[in-house]
Amino acid sequence: MNDLRTVVADHWAALDAQPRSSAWLTSALPVSIEAAPVLCAIGPDRKRHLLVPVKSSDVVPADTRAAAVHLLPLVLEAGSRASCYANLVLLRDDLAHIFTGLCADVIGALSFRRATPLAVVEEVLDGWHELFRSGAQLGIERLAGLCGELFFLNSLLDIDLALADAWQGPLRSPHDFVANGWHAEVKATASTEGRSVRIHGLDQLVPPSGGGLMLRWMRLDTADGTGTSIPELVDRITARVGRPREFWQLLARCGYLVADRDKYSGIRFTVMEEASYRITEQFPRVVPTSFVNGVPAGLSDFRYTLDLDLAPAPMQKDEISDFMNAMAGK
Repeated sequence: MNDLRTVVADHWAALDAQPRSSAWLTSALPVSIEAAPVLCAIGPDRKRHLLVPVKSSDVVPADTRAAAVHLLPLVLEAGSRASCYANLVLLRDDLAHIFTGLCADVIGALSFRRATPLAVVEEVLDGWHELFRSGAQLGIERLAGLCGELFFLNSLLDIDLALADAWQGPLRSPHDFVANGWHAEVKATASTEGRSVRIHGLDQLVPPSGGGLMLRWMRLDTADGTGTSIPELVDRITARVGRPREFWQLLARCGYLVADRDKYSGIRFTVMEEASYRITEQFPRVVPTSFVNGVPAGLSDFRYTLDLDLAPAPMQKDEISDFMNAMAGK
């Protein structure tokens, strides 16, 4: 998909370099439907379009569920000839990088031709729809928690880009990061008081067998305008991961929709304090083995507050480095 993204991006760049006019500007992609090429296009509306040839008998249903991208029927006439298209149009220029990914997926799927071109476009758009919609704005504590995880993910990518797959928290894994038998749980807060964290479930502080578990805690501040915004972090990570769509979908599972980046661009986080803890038998926690006869019947949904001021000493820098290298298999 990365190569196809590059191909599509190059076609957009060539079109952008052309003088604007009231006519359609088109560039043929290396995929054709019955000898008719799929087109990158800039319309008279100055919006980006992906034009997929369809039969004149095909009925292209308008799909306007997402405010940022629509699927519409289009007929272009050249002399006595009329060409019919399934027209994907981007309505927000700031989401061009996501639209490029959508277009790359469409042309990749079309090259396999397992269904009609229209069915392929509709199926791929369904998979991307969530990334183009807007949602409710996240509160500051949820943003701080997400920011902490993204800071940690970015630091893992500094070690090995393959660790992009380590982020498992949005998939409801007991631990936020899992790689090579080593796990990490990240807790971040924007609160200025205390050093306590909420633990969710009896398994959250259970180390994996044969590996280790690290608890990373961060205190973030939003008062410093020189801090880092989540949209900036997302952009940095997107440029480094091999499959950006999967990364954006993980963000959506966290409640952060990339189409809403403008909502969050003014909220900037600075790390004021952080500490990492190796979870051992001596660490204060509630786990299944805390109950002599097993978890009592009828009890579930365990949640509790852990005061880190009463925890053992945090890990030193070299210990943290060794742990993160172990996550990379080094």
